[in-house]
Amino acid sequence: SYYAPNRPELISANIRTMSVRVLLNDYETSTTLQYDYLPSLIIGDSIRNPYLVYNAKTFNDYGTMSIRTNSGEVNKNYLRFISDINFDGSSVNSIKAETYNTAFAGDIDGNGMVIEDLKLIAESDLEAADPIEHLGLFGKLYSFSTRGVGAALTKTYTAIVRNLNIEVASIDGTGVTYVGALAGEMIDAYAFNIRVTAESGVYVNGSNAVGGVVGKISGNSELVNVATNISVSATNKTTLTNDLFAAYDGTEETLKNISYAGGVVGVVDVNGRNNDVKTAQKYA
Repeated sequence: SYYAPNRPELISANIRTMSVRVLLNDYETSTTLQYDYLPSLIIGDSIRNPYLVYNAKTFNDYGTMSIRTNSGEVNKNYLRFISDINFDGSSVNSIKAETYNTAFAGDIDGNGMVIEDLKLIAESDLEAADPIEHLGLFGKLYSFSTRGVGAALTKTYTAIVRNLNIEVASIDGTGVTYVGALAGEMIDAYAFNIRVTAESGVYVNGSNAVGGVVGKISGNSELVNVATNISVSATNKTTLTNDLFAAYDGTEETLKNISYAGGVVGVVDVNGRNNDVKTAQKYA
């Protein structure tokens, strides 16, 4: 655990980074003057040398860069925001966050910046052969390990997102199992200092496990200093044939029957701080 009980903790210190970029090109559109930059170092591979995110394009470029692992495609980059970014979610031709179904196991320092006008839309069928299961700024935040020659070379990558503000235009995941503004699901991942806001009447919509910030968290995941004012709706039909309401019992088999919605998290199924007893298996 990152935290010990009954003592103050430093959630996130200022981190001195050494990423460098050089001006590649500048050009003027009808409304703005834009700049293209080229990294002058090999970046993105450490917390002190992260990719620098300064607009929607750089977020999509660096946020979707994946490698193939035994667990499928995963992104393990380090990102640091140096400017607010806008996805122009009110526009018919809005730029979307292309990370919405990405499995992320890297490190993001939002640096107190704001993601504005986030609009995510996906439609799925739970009975389909290949349904869409996750929807969020990131589809899933989790941990995975790589193993070289010998156990000593094993390296674990853990998703951490900190110091980030998200302004939601709309999130609609019809038929999608896990839906949240930050992530559909968190497994053994961490989120610190996260704010999700929206105007009145804006909802995060999904099917089974829907949260204003995260749809479902499990394992050794932790949320610290996280808040939201967004409305949430889970639309799955929960009444079974015997007229009983479906309930999540900790197994994946029951997920397709439930309809849980929470202001911050839809389903919380995490280990306690001693990592051997589930102390927070509560459902919003």
